[in-house]
Amino acid sequence: MRRHGHFFPEQHENERIILFTRRHWIVFLGHTITAAIIGGVIEIALLLAYFYFPDLADDPDTVKVLIFLGAIIALMIWLIIYIGWVDYYLDVWMISNERIVEIKQNALFNRQISELNLEKIQDVNAKVVGFWGTLLGYGTILVQTAGSTEMFEFLRIPKPYEVQKVILMLRTQYQEKGKEELSQIFQGQTRNIRQIKPLLQYSEKKSNDL
Repeated sequence: MRRHGHFFPEQHENERIILFTRRHWIVFLGHTITAAIIGGVIEIALLLAYFYFPDLADDPDTVKVLIFLGAIIALMIWLIIYIGWVDYYLDVWMISNERIVEIKQNALFNRQISELNLEKIQDVNAKVVGFWGTLLGYGTILVQTAGSTEMFEFLRIPKPYEVQKVILMLRTQYQEKGKEELSQIFQGQTRNIRQIKPLLQYSEKKSNDL
């Protein structure tokens, strides 16, 4: 049975997830539309071949081949869309009272987990690029470490500037209070990107107190 507040097997005993987010929904939508367009074009081509080439339509064996190809293509398109959904849904970034954790699902059977301790964060940069990123409010966050480790990236996530503020606030609180006290600040409650406002209010309150 999963412990309360437990999200993944590598989660530490007293680790509490404070914020988690996935990529913006437009990423999955774009993947789905692209797959549907490609599959639709191929299916239409098969239909045109059936209706505009009488010799094909008159041959029962050829008709069976066309139907078989159409069914295979339809199944492949659904599989591609399903894999896209799995990648979207299982690709998660989490910020806990100890670290940043990235869980990345590569296709169906390959899962990768990366982590970065809060104490190693040197700087956090957020950027929104392009028309759709500006319109829909998604972008990329780059977390710079003090060592030689490469940048830790949050790719195409919603509300990147708000998440940037939360990461910087948690890093500061980690340095001041430690991970045990930090885990109690928000009563161990996990928030997704739509519930980020209380974290931002706490961040603004701490800034005003300085």
